[in-house]
Amino acid sequence: LLSNKNEYKAFLRTIPNDEQQATAMAEIIEHFQWNWVGTLAADDDYGRPGIEKFREEAEERDICIDFSEMISQYHTQKEVEILADIIQNSSAKVIVVFSNGPDLKPLIQEIVRRNITGRIWLASEAWASSSLIAKPEYFHVVGGTIGFALRAGRIPGFHEFLKKVHPSRSSDNGFVKEFWEETFNCYFTEESLTQLKNSKTPTHGLAMQDGNAKMEHSMRTRARPPCTGEENITSVETPYLDYTHLRISYNVYVAVYSIAHALQDIYDCKPGKGIFENGSCADIKKVEAWQVKKI
Repeated sequence: LLSNKNEYKAFLRTIPNDEQQATAMAEIIEHFQWNWVGTLAADDDYGRPGIEKFREEAEERDICIDFSEMISQYHTQKEVEILADIIQNSSAKVIVVFSNGPDLKPLIQEIVRRNITGRIWLASEAWASSSLIAKPEYFHVVGGTIGFALRAGRIPGFHEFLKKVHPSRSSDNGFVKEFWEETFNCYFTEESLTQLKNSKTPTHGLAMQDGNAKMEHSMRTRARPPCTGEENITSVETPYLDYTHLRISYNVYVAVYSIAHALQDIYDCKPGKGIFENGSCADIKKVEAWQVKKI
């Protein structure tokens, strides 16, 4: 929908639109010579156009669709059971799903409960790497899923930045505080936080992982020792310094830098050598979105 230039004249993306996923799904099915599939899609602006594009691509490749069902965000247990019945009774062993993790989870839970196995799932990006679905207790059902993910990339300086993040620098950020406590199995008292604010900032730091880094807050117990702030994040086994799989963050980084470079080009533009009419330049003080887009 966002590719409609009449409605979104100045919209640009650093992530491929969903039509490319749909085409890729059809190409994968064609590659493996599967010709009998089922489809599921979220009943929203993500799922409906995505699965419709897949159906068009499937028809061109003589791929037959046994069933095509929608997943409602507000589905009842009865509706979930009906969907599970369709999947269980279908002879299609390949299921294409355009949905997000939260909408799909109740159906996966029902399929796990019934132990419906032997299906090959094709996952759109929104649920392919979802922690709601990628659980050990679901692996006998969704293990072997073929999914799509956003391109990851290295952000220069980010690793070094993560190592320097510390509760003393972010004393009002409960997120940083909670990560520190969970990582080192300690707890901060109000007194220790106050001392950290007033002390010299330690050189050790905390790294925060992209996307699924949110943790459930544990009850503080007296069995945990107090945090000193001198703990060294680089001395423990932790996933938080692993920046190699930052997909959403990397694409945000690319988007921000794309605009920054465009604005810099507008700022450096010399009259007569610009890319606009008669070599003119945009006014950096009154820059329009379409001008940034053209740069």
